[in-house]
Parts: sequence; structure tokens; C-alpha cells
Amino acid sequence: MYVKKNFPLEEDNMKKIIVGSIAVFGLLFCTAVLSFGQSAQQSNLGRVLVLYYSYSENANTEKVAKIIQELTDADIVKVEPATPFPEMEYPQFIQWAREQQLQGAYPPIKNLNIDIASYDFIFVGTPVWWGSSSLPVTELLHQTDFGGKPMAAFSTAQGGPGAAVSDIEAQAKNALPRGGINFNNVASDRQITERVTTWVRGLKL
Repeated sequence: MYVKKNFPLEEDNMKKIIVGSIAVFGLLFCTAVLSFGQSAQQSNLGRVLVLYYSYSENANTEKVAKIIQELTDADIVKVEPATPFPEMEYPQFIQWAREQQLQGAYPPIKNLNIDIASYDFIFVGTPVWWGSSSLPVTELLHQTDFGGKPMAAFSTAQGGPGAAVSDIEAQAKNALPRGGINFNNVASDRQITERVTTWVRGLKL
């Protein structure tokens, strides 16, 4: 004959253990999310602006700019020519850009509608064109006064780093350069994210 047995004390203890475990897990999860949020945001740079030019959407320069935006909660503005560049295959376009550089012919850029004075820290990014910064970023530097603001330059390249970063630092009027960097020969999105994150977290006002 089967007799059903009840163990109220054991059942109550088991319920307490389960409820307690859920509570502990929830606390740990919330703590982890909060910690991630704090580490993901770079809070020591104040109000941040990212200025960049990218030849195409989702190219490496744009990827870096967007990673910086996520890390710093920055405003982000793409520098663009007032008149679109001529349509041609990329190798031909780069040759055309080289000719413009040699002639000192820097096409006008669109009005950015920004107030540099309202920011605490500024990033300026460009792809490397013939060892230097792109035409739009060079023109940006020609017409912008950074008003004594800290500025970090970054560049991207598939080959050598060139002198784009040092060129930006030298040409940025009234800027205070802060540890510019080139991201070249990046193998994956994960690698570029890790490199950008390490760089940004090391920057100071």
C-alpha cells in the first residue's frame, strides 16, 4: 500500500532556497549591467564632438567614429563636400584626389552648423589619402578655430599609417592635441572595437 508523505518543513526550506537564489541572481545581473554601462561610457571627457569624413558608409573611418560616439555619448557630424565628388572607381578617385592635393585645391565643405565652444573635447577623423588627411578634413582644418579645446585625431588606412594624424595635429588651429592614433590593417570589427575602446579610455582632458 502506497502512503503519500508530506514534508512541510523541507518544502518550505526548498522554496526559500529557490527564491533566495533568484534574488541573488537578479542582484548579480543588475550589478553586471550597471557595471557594463559605466565602463562602456567615457565620462571624463565632458561634452564630446566627433568630426569625421568617410568615403563610403560603414567604411573603417565611419566605424571608428560611431564607436567613439557610443563610448562617449558624443555628438557626431560627418564632414562632406558641398558639391559631391565625381563618380568614378575608387582607384581613379584616389588618383584624382592626389591631383587635387598637389594643386592645393580643397573643395568647399557643407556648413556643419556646430558651435565648437560648446564642447569640451573634439575628435577629428579621416581616411589616409596619399599619406595625409582627406580633402574634406583638410578643408575643415583650414576654416575651423578649435578655441583651445582638447582634440584627438584618428585615421584609418589599409596600408601604412602615413602622416594624417600628425598633419591634423599640426594644422588644427588653437587645438590641444591629445594622443592621436592610426587604425591601419584592421582585421575585424571586433579588433577595431577593442583598439578604439582602449584608446578612448586612455584619453584625458
